[in-house]
This record gives sequence, structure tokens and C-alpha cells, in this order.
Amino acid sequence: MEIKEVVVTGNIKNSDSMDILNQIRIPLSDITGISRLLKYNLANMETCSESQINALMDLINALDENTSHILSLLNENLENEYEEKSDLAVPKADITGDKAQYKNLAGKKILVVDDIELNRVLVGLMLKNIDIEVVDATNGHEALNILNESQDGEYDLILMDIMMPVMDGYTATSKLRESKREYLATIPVIAVTANAFEYYKKQAEDYGMNGYVTKPLSKENLYEEISKALKD
Repeated sequence: MEIKEVVVTGNIKNSDSMDILNQIRIPLSDITGISRLLKYNLANMETCSESQINALMDLINALDENTSHILSLLNENLENEYEEKSDLAVPKADITGDKAQYKNLAGKKILVVDDIELNRVLVGLMLKNIDIEVVDATNGHEALNILNESQDGEYDLILMDIMMPVMDGYTATSKLRESKREYLATIPVIAVTANAFEYYKKQAEDYGMNGYVTKPLSKENLYEEISKALKD
């Protein structure tokens, strides 16, 4: 199975670019989720024929290859637009204002944990715009490895996605809270999720999370939640 071409058409103003990327991000996240589900089921299949398994493998490879290609193009254009354009949804004038307003966050180091590459890029750009140092992890297990190898106080805060393969955000946070190192047991963790219901916010608190932001992220909400968590 081969998906040969993806075409995006229409008149797009620069000022709308971030809104459009947020709209693109949602179906891309769905595609990567479908790919993960297919891989999981494929590993646990016992009754499928060889031809059925091969067909599923072709589908998985097509999803992964084409999604990766689209993400790569989006990431490249995102960084170029932030550097070169003056009329984005997050204009340079606003970025300068943000740097002044959130100057207390400059120099902080944050671990961004999310299995979707585009999400990590978007959050990273928001944080770097106010001079926060960013390190990425693709799941909870990888995040724990990074933190266990870090020096006490090396990271100031964690932005933790909830739904991830290998290890989800809830499990990773509960393991941190059980750590014998005070630094890891107390480091602020902010949940990043598409679930806006109060139930899920309470659930995040029960797992030891210190804050809660919902996707698609707004930079103002993100900065405020980080400021609050670090102050607390």
C-alpha cells in the first residue's frame, strides 16, 4: 500500500498559520494513534493469515512514513515562520512583551514529554520564546530515564502528556512521587491533555500533578500555569 501524495490547497494568510497548524495537529495525532493501535493489535494477533498480517504491516508503514513526512515539513516551516514573519498569530511584538512579563521564567529548564512530534515542537517554540531551555521525551519511561540521570535541581518543571505509549503520564508521575530523591518526588509536573472536564483535572491531582493545561495550548495559559506551579 502506498500513499503517493498529500496536497494542501487554499489561500492561507500568515496571520492564520498557527490556527491552521493547530487544526492539522489534531488529525495527525489521530493518525499516529491509529498506527500505535494497529501495532499493538498486530503483536497480539494469533488467528490472522500471513496475507492479512502483511496487509496490516503495509498500512502501518504507509501511515508512519507519510505522517512523518508531513510532520517534518510542518516543523521546518514552523521554525522559519517564527524567525522570519512579523504577522503571525504570535507576533514578535507579543513575544517581546512576553519576555518582559515572564522574565522570571527565563533560564528555567523544562522537560516536555509527549509522543507526538508536532506537539513537542509547538510547545518548545512557545517556551523558547521566553528563553526557557527545553528537553524532549517521547513517553513516560524515557522521561523517567532522563530525570533519574539528571542532577538534583537540573530540571525546574515537567510538562507531561497523559495518553502516551510505553508509559502514560499518570504512571510516570506516580513513580516520580514515589522516588527516594526529594528532587524527583517534589518536582512540579503539569498535565497536558485534550480532556477539559473537571474529573480529569481531579484525577491528575490524585496522581501528584501540580497543574493542568488543555490542548490546543494557548501560550498565555501555558505561561501562567508554569508560573503558578513554580511559585507554589
